[in-house]
Amino acid sequence: METAEELNAQFLDFYSQKQFAQAEEVIRRAVELDPSHADSLYNFATYLADVTGNFNDAEQYYALALKAHPDDLLIINSFAQFLKTVRRDYDGAERLFQQGVQYHPNDPLILNNYAQYLNVVKKDYDQAELYYKKALQANENHTSALSNYAQFLKDIRNDYDTAEQYYVRAYNSDPSRPSSLNNYAQFLRNVRQDYDQAEQLYVRALQSSPKHADVNYNYAYFLRHIRRDSEKAYKYSAVAVKADAQQPKSSQQPKIIAQHREISQELRTLGIAVPEEEGPLVPRVKQIAAPLTSLTGSAYSPRLQAAGAHGSSDTNHPDDERRPLGAPDSAPLAAVPSAEPVAPMSPPAQSAPPNTQAVDKAPPAPGSKKETDIPFKPWLFYVDPVSSDDINFKLKLETTNIGRKEDNDVPIVSKYVSRYHARIDIEQRDSGRVCVFKDLNSAGGSKINDKKVTEEVLHKGDVIKLGKTIIMFMDNSPAQMLQSPTKEGPAEKQSNSILHNWQDRYFVIQGSVLYIFKNKKERDNHQVPTVICDLDSCTVEKNEPNTNTFYLNCTEDKRQYYLRFKNAEEKDAWFAVIQPFL
Repeated sequence: METAEELNAQFLDFYSQKQFAQAEEVIRRAVELDPSHADSLYNFATYLADVTGNFNDAEQYYALALKAHPDDLLIINSFAQFLKTVRRDYDGAERLFQQGVQYHPNDPLILNNYAQYLNVVKKDYDQAELYYKKALQANENHTSALSNYAQFLKDIRNDYDTAEQYYVRAYNSDPSRPSSLNNYAQFLRNVRQDYDQAEQLYVRALQSSPKHADVNYNYAYFLRHIRRDSEKAYKYSAVAVKADAQQPKSSQQPKIIAQHREISQELRTLGIAVPEEEGPLVPRVKQIAAPLTSLTGSAYSPRLQAAGAHGSSDTNHPDDERRPLGAPDSAPLAAVPSAEPVAPMSPPAQSAPPNTQAVDKAPPAPGSKKETDIPFKPWLFYVDPVSSDDINFKLKLETTNIGRKEDNDVPIVSKYVSRYHARIDIEQRDSGRVCVFKDLNSAGGSKINDKKVTEEVLHKGDVIKLGKTIIMFMDNSPAQMLQSPTKEGPAEKQSNSILHNWQDRYFVIQGSVLYIFKNKKERDNHQVPTVICDLDSCTVEKNEPNTNTFYLNCTEDKRQYYLRFKNAEEKDAWFAVIQPFL
């Protein structure tokens, strides 16, 4: 006689091969054989919701499963997600999430999903953040928690830099998870305007999940509005509509259908033939549907036998979805239909949690390091983020450490700088003694001249950016910086100092950085500017029409400047260059 375990194994095998008739027959036999068997009840409820769309019976079997096994994590979580997503029974869902947290206080799956409920449904943001952090304390590499917390930081806290660190960590923990790739692509598109990188992430997400409704919708939007390719966008919007039709009462469907109709109409206006829709745009599928997808992009699918009876779980949940037996943790990348080929994307730089450093041991104390006799006099110039004082630091040691901790040679007290962020080594190369900048696997990374680097030989005039602190490197080697600035020229400056006098200065914009020199001669001789200002962290106030001044507020170094130009036209020309960074 077959056991319930054997019948569940057969069910999972049939289910993974989409042989649904045989799957239903064996799972019904399993339930009849043992009406209290956790896997049987859970898998039958999942099958009813996932394949047949029979939500009333699915709810009954979830309730039976929970009654028989009130501490089973997978039953609690799936039933809570079902009540939240399908039934919109938010009170019932919250009770189940709380029950799951009570039985499994250190499980990242239930902690993350409860945080999502608190964030999206209840809008209790402080509690939501608490549970996101608890989920990541339980498993710092939990992909879904990393991506969801990144979304929270972006949308609720408006902390874009920290959010990006979590997007990168989510990518590194699972480079094929479509929902986290989609979230990061949206961030790069809307916040950073890094369209090439965003497109690579959209394509990679579609390689992993070609019929993912949200990814297809967002990529179609990107193609239409950013790439101006409505014909290509149509292909992806059509997939989004069909995929979304599989979801129960999806809140996304109106906008997905609206976009598809807009693109269709646009193409017809251009004389490009597209199929006419008949009746409802896409009928809902009840029988033998694709796996049911929740609003968060997670799929209900049968319990993995590896989880064991009663939902015992390890601490390495890949996300909040249940994969069928035999499905790989990361699906192989398949070709995306109709997608343009893109070069393989190098993974983003490894990122540690904010305000932490991946280096376990502190560098040697400054007093223990040996000074070096070098044929030039390199030094650093930066504005202290706390005192706003101008700091000049001569590099005399073979190794100079830079970071947030006080035992660094160059301490920079900023939450955007890691404890031991970077170092500058003086090394012998073929060209002679040189200064080599090395990022120490910092949380936020390092940039030199607006380019992200891990190791780079420094040249006079190079601009190092650690978090939001800008450091200018000076030595006696040939200048490599400010040779092709975006804009430069004379103007007058008045700062918020005690003496409110106007000073003639020479302004240079290179990338997103504004340099203010005393005069053009000092700029040409590559002297240190009197002001280095990151325009990304600035705001402009009192930009009144028909005047020749505006007020620049540099929030990071806590300084404000009035800038005065010869006439309103010249002022408008400078403002047009500065405005995109604000």
